[in-house]
Amino acid sequence: MKLKSFGCSFIWGSDLPDAGYGLKDYSKLTWPALLAQKFGWGYECHAKPGQGNLFIAKQILAQLQLDNEPAIFVINWTWIDRFDYVSDINDNDWKSVAPAQWEALRPGSTSSEAIHYYKNIHSQYRDKLTSLMQMYVCIQELERRGIPYISCSMDFLIYEKKWHYDPSIKLMQDYLQPRSTTFQGSNCLEWSKGKGYPISSNWHLLEAANQACAEYLESKLSVNKIQTVIGVPFKSVQV
Repeated sequence: MKLKSFGCSFIWGSDLPDAGYGLKDYSKLTWPALLAQKFGWGYECHAKPGQGNLFIAKQILAQLQLDNEPAIFVINWTWIDRFDYVSDINDNDWKSVAPAQWEALRPGSTSSEAIHYYKNIHSQYRDKLTSLMQMYVCIQELERRGIPYISCSMDFLIYEKKWHYDPSIKLMQDYLQPRSTTFQGSNCLEWSKGKGYPISSNWHLLEAANQACAEYLESKLSVNKIQTVIGVPFKSVQV
């Protein structure tokens, strides 16, 4: 049994002492890694710092296609205003799960591309619609295959209903929100800050915060019967 994690820097483990600089140098001190250690599972991290939800969805679908070993998927969707793109790609390298040429535009970046995008093209409606679509496809596929998962989100806007709200948004929100795990109604960062755990200058969880998040989710899991951590009916997987 494996625990496979997906997300951005919070899951990769930026600012934790054992994290390096290459994609394979992810931390073993993040809350998904600590959950895997607790239950004696293998651990794989498919996150990448700075990337957006398109990259996260791509990683999930690639793992579903390339690896049929029993696994629980732990997903921490990132902020919806990140724009993923591929700057260069080798069409013969279709088996590559995490090509180095994936990049992302992020608010606050001083690059000419980011300035142009956020000034002239970006909209919150598109952010919400595309992120929900990416989440919707992945969660439906996980459930279709009977694969247990924990799905969290960093961005509260993903389930906001006052603005940029239409029938397509409602359909996906109604499906995804009850399947979303929170930390007592918050994301892992805000929950940890509210509990008084130290946070890095880059707003990343440090060791104590990751340990607390792992313990919080551990209380919702059983070693012998894994279920999506949501409280809605779902096919359990014996391990």
